[in-house]
Amino acid sequence: MAKPSSPEAPLLPAASFSWPQGVRGALSISFDDARESQVEHRSAALFKQYGICVTYFVSLVNVEKKQDLWRAVAAAGHEIGNHSVHHPCSGNFPWIGPGERALENYTLEKIDAELLEANRSLHQMLGVTPVSYAYPCGLDFVGRGENRASYVPVVARHFLVGRGYRGEYFNNPSFCDLAMVQALGVDRDDLAQLKSYADQALATGYWLILVAHEVPQHPGGEGLSTGNIAALCEYLQTKPELWVDTVGAIGAYVKSHRNLDQKDAKERAKR
Repeated sequence: MAKPSSPEAPLLPAASFSWPQGVRGALSISFDDARESQVEHRSAALFKQYGICVTYFVSLVNVEKKQDLWRAVAAAGHEIGNHSVHHPCSGNFPWIGPGERALENYTLEKIDAELLEANRSLHQMLGVTPVSYAYPCGLDFVGRGENRASYVPVVARHFLVGRGYRGEYFNNPSFCDLAMVQALGVDRDDLAQLKSYADQALATGYWLILVAHEVPQHPGGEGLSTGNIAALCEYLQTKPELWVDTVGAIGAYVKSHRNLDQKDAKERAKR
């Protein structure tokens, strides 16, 4: 599907959903893998300067290397999400290969145990138990052929929200599957593109989630640079109708209020 601001992107009808009073759409900003640049370049502190909390889906090995810094991120109010233990992806990726980290060689039981292990480890290291999960590489399957299966039900069993990657992009809060909400990869996007996503969320009433990996200090490199973070945050401050919060916070609101909206609709139908 085309990115929302591209010329071929279809116009979407406004979502019918009861956002908080004065809010017309929602945006979450997330980072994957606990890359060193995320903490070394103080992205969490930069967001907090603007009163914004974001979600970090972290890899355990990288958290272990910088535990003090990651504890500070969690203490500042940002969300720490589960991103598995071994970051399993398809074995077709050269950096994965046909070994133990290949999803084709996983079972539902193995991925279930790994996600629980990651939660336990993050609680031990950072004192938090994640309620959100990000599918490594955006892939949600295990096995191959007749034994291939989606592990979305596993994520639904253990987490409030499961975040995909490079999927449908928009999440209709009245309809989306919270165990597989989709997200935009923004590692190569410039500031104008980032601003357009905020505008699209407001125009549609949908929930958009952005995903970045590195946090370079200068624009032009791959990732969401500190300069673009600051400029985007300044732009978001001019959009009070857009709710900007963590994946977990917005997911919790969507879950509870979607049920209320459905209940109200049934009550009206009885009249």
